[in-house]
Amino acid sequence: MGTRSASQEPAAETEPGRAPEQPRGVGGAATTPAGLTFKGFVGLLGPGLVPLPEVYADVLGKAREWIGGVEGWTHLKTKAASVSGSTAPVGLYKTGSEGLVWVGRVSRHEDAAVEGAASWGEFDGGIRVAHSRNEGAYTPDVYTAVELWSGGVSVEGWKGVEVAVYEMYHSIPLLNDRFFTTCVITAQHTDTDSIVVQLPFDINTLPEEFKQRSQRHPTQPSPKFEYKPTQSEGSYQDDEAAKKKDGVSLVEGRYVSVEYISVGNTGRDGQSEVTWKMATASDAAGKIPQFVTNTSLPGQVINDVPWFLNWVHKRRNQG
Repeated sequence: MGTRSASQEPAAETEPGRAPEQPRGVGGAATTPAGLTFKGFVGLLGPGLVPLPEVYADVLGKAREWIGGVEGWTHLKTKAASVSGSTAPVGLYKTGSEGLVWVGRVSRHEDAAVEGAASWGEFDGGIRVAHSRNEGAYTPDVYTAVELWSGGVSVEGWKGVEVAVYEMYHSIPLLNDRFFTTCVITAQHTDTDSIVVQLPFDINTLPEEFKQRSQRHPTQPSPKFEYKPTQSEGSYQDDEAAKKKDGVSLVEGRYVSVEYISVGNTGRDGQSEVTWKMATASDAAGKIPQFVTNTSLPGQVINDVPWFLNWVHKRRNQG
């Protein structure tokens, strides 16, 4: 991935006369058909950072319903996954809801631990388990994914529900780097399907001991990246790249996403295959107009497929 030193960093991206809208992890209202917005959900974390089971039951149920309808959205195109050994078609879809432009992706893959594909265990272990750490590892422009907080919660109708708060730091060519603070909810619905929901989160709702793990230094007029050694097993960092990023200016963006994977005998001649669905809406903020973000989303979304499959193949070969 490309890196730039602090001296090469462009001037901070600001919009005169407009205070930046802060993403909130609590206190927002669920207003879209699926209850998924940049505002997040009311009461994601209760007093003492205790996840509230009834809130997560609602989040997970609505997210699963939302992603289930992605193939009914406007179809943009279908193309083969650009990864060696794969002929899996990747369909791209688009819809609008409550002022957000959502882009969705659906792909189906041979359930096998071979080049160009992945077994169900590899999909679940790479997407649901340690989701943000793995996403940092296989996404070329991410140099740090820092876990600020994590915990588990028992939710009726779901298994292995985990909740975490992450900061994800991305290199952006020619502009200030972006970081996104998200509440990441992962769960199994059954042994054959799993889900990941990511919602914008306000770091100010965390106690000081957790905020201190952040790698953004609150300088003005914009925050700067602060290099720190990897702090927890749940975090990811390209240490060499992160050191070079120390001191670069940052812009806080926002995104919301749902990923859903399932396995079944739905392939040709009844063969087992994995279905991977993903949908996202985002705002890169700063000097990047929203229409530019919306236009670039389909290409970004489709790239996840070869990035993930190549990463799985590499890990498999490493034993």
